[in-house]
Amino acid sequence: MFRRLFRSGSRVTSGWTGRAPSLASLSAELDGGSADGTHRYMHFHRYFHQRAPKWLRSHRRYFRSDNRGFGEDAFHAMWFAVLFDRRPKRLLEIGVYRGQILSLWALIARELGYSTEVVGVSPFSSVGDRVSVYKSIDYQKDVLQHFAHWNLSSPTLHRTLSTAPAAVDLIRGGEWDIVYVDGNHDYDVVREDLKNAVAGLRPGGIVVADDAALRLKYSPPPFAFQGHPGPSDGVRDLSEEGVVKLVTFVGHNVILSKK
Repeated sequence: MFRRLFRSGSRVTSGWTGRAPSLASLSAELDGGSADGTHRYMHFHRYFHQRAPKWLRSHRRYFRSDNRGFGEDAFHAMWFAVLFDRRPKRLLEIGVYRGQILSLWALIARELGYSTEVVGVSPFSSVGDRVSVYKSIDYQKDVLQHFAHWNLSSPTLHRTLSTAPAAVDLIRGGEWDIVYVDGNHDYDVVREDLKNAVAGLRPGGIVVADDAALRLKYSPPPFAFQGHPGPSDGVRDLSEEGVVKLVTFVGHNVILSKK
């Protein structure tokens, strides 16, 4: 699924021109090169610190500083491998915090030399859930400021709950290449977000569920996190019901496809 662009010794023809074999090893891991989730996670973690391009590491450092973003270093490497291989045109994030993932998508696409559309659906407020508490700032303005910092074109932002009728229509009808589900972590909400996200995929598209690896074969290192019950149970139950298919996972980022 993730290996089609990789050839030994090949190079990216536009934008970033790093050697492909190191990225190919990431692609192999995304294709299930190791059944051990911990081994796979460390593969991506090491790539980020030892072989990732400087701009990718700089973006992560920027969002890690001053609590601008959550996540883990390995996820930047994961997204680089996914976008390098798939070249998605339409990407949606459900549940935007301060723009780390939206801007990462836009930055990777720019460095690889292709255009993409990044869209966010979020209340852009301090509203939380059973496991999350957020400070009170204007999150939509904050996201746009971070895009400006990286000289990126502004994303399309929809200020609404993902469960609102208009948002559901957008998600299910968007013909998305990738949907990243990182909104409300309560089981009933995340389950619906996942179902709507899968329904809105183009053929061959993927959903990435955040904080969703509690029920998978993965023992995180001390600096990593395995996930929350709501997303983890939602992924497990929808997989058992035949709604989604587990493709692979990197840490608590779980990649799914339509069954």
